[in-house]
Amino acid sequence: MSVSVLESASPRDAIPPFCGASEIRLRTDDFAFEAMRATGSEDDVGEHTHEAPHFLFMLEGAYVSSAKDAPDVAYGPCLFFHPAWTTHRDRVLSGHGRFLGISLFLDVEGHSKPLQSAAPTYITNVGSIYAARAIAQELRQPSPAKFAIEAAACQLIGSMDVSIVGERSAPAWLGRAKDMIVEASSEQLTISGIARDAGVHPVYLARTFRRFLGCTPGEYLRAQRLERAAHLLGRKRHSIAEVAVMSGFSDQSHLTKVFRAAFGMTPGLYRRRSILKS
Repeated sequence: MSVSVLESASPRDAIPPFCGASEIRLRTDDFAFEAMRATGSEDDVGEHTHEAPHFLFMLEGAYVSSAKDAPDVAYGPCLFFHPAWTTHRDRVLSGHGRFLGISLFLDVEGHSKPLQSAAPTYITNVGSIYAARAIAQELRQPSPAKFAIEAAACQLIGSMDVSIVGERSAPAWLGRAKDMIVEASSEQLTISGIARDAGVHPVYLARTFRRFLGCTPGEYLRAQRLERAAHLLGRKRHSIAEVAVMSGFSDQSHLTKVFRAAFGMTPGLYRRRSILKS
């Protein structure tokens, strides 16, 4: 089933093209995300050029790539980076497989040396693969969180360069960024906006969150919302649907899915157990 979650406030092209059938699409000012399903024969894929720099995360299937250090055939999950204006004939074998394309419109100069390489790269960094998988999983949610996806994308970029050493102690702006993330409405919340107000680059913001808090900005926001939801559920003054909205979730279904994944139980069961304990 094709799902479209397309948002764009930019004059740039909505979604750069990939070969295959689009399943999910998301466009922000700094990134374009597209979950794809391979279709047709691999022989139908000719030499083609990608204008924008991009990651390709192969979720399922076999992929043939001309990237540096890539095996003759790479099996998903596997991750590649292609710089701007890459011309190649990379393709999914047998026309069967699923992959995620992540195109970049963010200036990363000085924040990730590997991404300034002139050659396509096969990525084996576990942190990078983890970030790419987090993006793919969030895109599949009934209500994908744009902020969490952008945060994971910045973490993906930051994870590429392990040579960069950050501060030894948490910078003063980190506390302000945490407050802004919690206090801003979902409509106002963007990684670039938080980074701009903190006076840092979005990739540096994500890298600093990971260094000192052990999570991405998106994961931090989700944890704060879950904490508020748990608090409200324990007070028994509001319905679960009201708790969901008050905590920043799109609806009760969204809260239930995230809450169960985090705590191993539904909000309703958590409330009943809280009542028994009180």
